[in-house]
Amino acid sequence: MLKRSKIIGSSHGLLCLHSRHDVYEYLELAVIWNIPIRKRVTLVVPVRSRRTCDNVLGFGVCRETMDPKIVHINTQKSMKGILFWRVEVFALSTRVWRSLKRNLPRESIRFGYFKVDIDGILYWLATDRVRVRVRVRVSVNDELRLSNMIISFDITTEEFKEINLPDSLANQPYNNLSMFKLKESLVVLERGVEANEQVFYVWMMEDVALNSFAKRLTINVNTPDATIKGFRKSGEPITEIAIKKFGRKPLFYVHPCMETLLLLGQQTASDSIWYAT
Repeated sequence: MLKRSKIIGSSHGLLCLHSRHDVYEYLELAVIWNIPIRKRVTLVVPVRSRRTCDNVLGFGVCRETMDPKIVHINTQKSMKGILFWRVEVFALSTRVWRSLKRNLPRESIRFGYFKVDIDGILYWLATDRVRVRVRVRVSVNDELRLSNMIISFDITTEEFKEINLPDSLANQPYNNLSMFKLKESLVVLERGVEANEQVFYVWMMEDVALNSFAKRLTINVNTPDATIKGFRKSGEPITEIAIKKFGRKPLFYVHPCMETLLLLGQQTASDSIWYAT
């Protein structure tokens, strides 16, 4: 039934996947799965327009009601070529998609592939793309400037927020940055070089209200082919070392066990599909 599945996120013992139907490939599906008790809810992700540019999904659980939610974020292009955001939220308690109209991200923002969930707040490492007019000698040219930032979405209040990064991170190439959770804190990793060896600088968000970051430690991986994929509960980094063999790069992922706290209600069928309304 599922094809090319990707993990959207996990929370309170629930795993959320994004996939396509194995027969009707035009159908995008999301699955909220409680693995230990073998129950799942499958729903169709709404595709409102063929002019969709970005397509982002997030999963979390409301802190007040314990209601699992999926947020669907995508940019669409109008007939005049103008980009605009469409944001919809699916709550398991109502089984419907609701559109959000207020406090949406600015059109110049693009979501990246790093996403972190901390206490029901989703964080994306994003970029702000702004065109500015720059004078070069006697001519004036349009220049696209990129600035790294973080976009958060509160599953409970259903509100977006922009989080500015320190200038040294905001002006870095996006590929030099990554973002993870370290002991319930949000951290941004900056790739660097010291003494001809690759290192990662760990910047931790210290004050959520003030959006302040501080460089807490430096991780020396001792090899240019190593990448940090996350952190264990103890704070120890999980490192991946690329071993190239026959032109391929094998990847290894660690998925820890999750305790089950939510039971997804009392559905009698384990494969119920809920369509968008």
